[in-house]
Amino acid sequence: MYVSKYKGFQLIQRCARYCHNESCMKEGDPVELVTLKQYAEEHKISYEAVRKQVIRYAEELSDHIIKQDRTQYLDPWAVEFLTNRRRESPIVLMNMDQSEENERLKEEVESLRVKLMTAQNELLKEKDRIIELQDEAKKTLEDRARYTALLEESKAKDEKLKEAEDQIRTIQTERESDQLTIETIRKEADDLRKKSEEDQKKIEDLQKERDEAQTEAQSFTRSIFGFYRKR
Repeated sequence: MYVSKYKGFQLIQRCARYCHNESCMKEGDPVELVTLKQYAEEHKISYEAVRKQVIRYAEELSDHIIKQDRTQYLDPWAVEFLTNRRRESPIVLMNMDQSEENERLKEEVESLRVKLMTAQNELLKEKDRIIELQDEAKKTLEDRARYTALLEESKAKDEKLKEAEDQIRTIQTERESDQLTIETIRKEADDLRKKSEEDQKKIEDLQKERDEAQTEAQSFTRSIFGFYRKR
């Protein structure tokens, strides 16, 4: 066995087990492997055509295909075998390629149709989302308008409340001033009443003295000589 690197893989090279012509390598010689994709590109045919050939001749190719991970590698015998089979039935392969191409186109069209439907669905979702956002924006504007109106109304109420408080303070001030005036008037009235009572007492005293003087005067009589004497 021989080990070589092939596109990053460490592949174990197999010995050729079958030789059908003089150009075939002898047993023990290193074998050059190619992938199905490389074979298709080299012979200008589709990968799907190669894959179907490999499936069709799976029994003949069983000892001449190496699988590494998910990749299949053809040894030189398999390459020659597939090339010969392709040359023997070029029309069939051509029809196969055309059929595969048609199938590929159908699958591509179907894939595009699915993508288109998906895009249309996404577009509808975006339209619905746009409508939702517009509704939300409208609601937000309406809420903002209501908030502004309530704010203005609250400001007006605050102004009225302030005016009422100012009026109350003014009334209280006036009431306190009136109360002070009333107290002053009441004090003056009390003083006048007291003075009036004092004056009344003086008047009564004077009247009493006058009465006593009159009584005293009446107790005197005038004599013929012009003198007064008490009776």
